[in-house]
Amino acid sequence: MSQLVDRIICVPLTSTWLEACVEVDGTIVNFLDTDALANPSLPTGKERSVIWSGGLGAARFEADPRSWLATGWSQFEQAVKSLPHATMLRPHAAHVLSDALSCRRLAESESDVSLALAPASMMADSMRNELDDHLHRIFELAAPHASMLILEDLATSTLAATHAGEGVLSGPLLAHLIETFLPGETPIIVAASDRAAAIGWLCQ
Repeated sequence: MSQLVDRIICVPLTSTWLEACVEVDGTIVNFLDTDALANPSLPTGKERSVIWSGGLGAARFEADPRSWLATGWSQFEQAVKSLPHATMLRPHAAHVLSDALSCRRLAESESDVSLALAPASMMADSMRNELDDHLHRIFELAAPHASMLILEDLATSTLAATHAGEGVLSGPLLAHLIETFLPGETPIIVAASDRAAAIGWLCQ
């Protein structure tokens, strides 16, 4: 457990989902509210960017079934070719990267981008009664391939992101899944008001 604690980087939430500028292992990482399908203009220097994979819905987080089919994946594959090499993509339940299998598909592809695994944003309301099962599947299939782990809790009523320990996700379960499936060198970014809150959530 001490190794897990040493890997935690805390970032307070300032928006619906995590948006911040964080130093990770000496590199500046920008968490941006844009997505691959939007053809964003991103830094190409030493900084790294974390953006959404994107979907075909009318709004960024609006589900459209085409996002999960060949149409969405084809547009996604073309879009990522123009992204800087160091870009990391985070999934969302309404996006092309929406579940454990699509995340693993990205990791096993020949793309130059990598996966910023974010389990909370992969949860839809239909999963509410089986959150623990979905977390286990996400970690088992996708965590070994992640370049970063983003941990947010989920508010009880809306399943929107909230700070560690203020929602419905089990901190001890997440800690167990991290120790079981996440490589030891993978950075862990926790949405938390302070480091003590993050550690208390995961290590209670």
